[in-house]
Amino acid sequence: MGSKRKLHNFSWQSYVNKYTLTLCAFLVWIVFLDKHNLITQHRLKSIIEEMETEKSDFEDMYLQALEDKKLLEADQEKYAREKYFMHKDNEEVFIIKKD
Repeated sequence: MGSKRKLHNFSWQSYVNKYTLTLCAFLVWIVFLDKHNLITQHRLKSIIEEMETEKSDFEDMYLQALEDKKLLEADQEKYAREKYFMHKDNEEVFIIKKD
């Protein structure tokens, strides 16, 4: 009867070892060796996040350019005075900067 327990324990341990080794091999494959491994996926995710922030920045710049275009089309003299500090010959310009 003692030998049966040893056999039973040995077979259970061998199954655990097989499954453990298989699981470890699978995890190593997924994390490091696969074409679409986790490291590459993490790197791609960070690149996508950077590109999305760049996209939002460019959209903001585009909206600002459209606003500047509308101002330029509406009143060119006002736009030149505000943007480039231009003035007439008999005028003085005072620049007040806000903090």
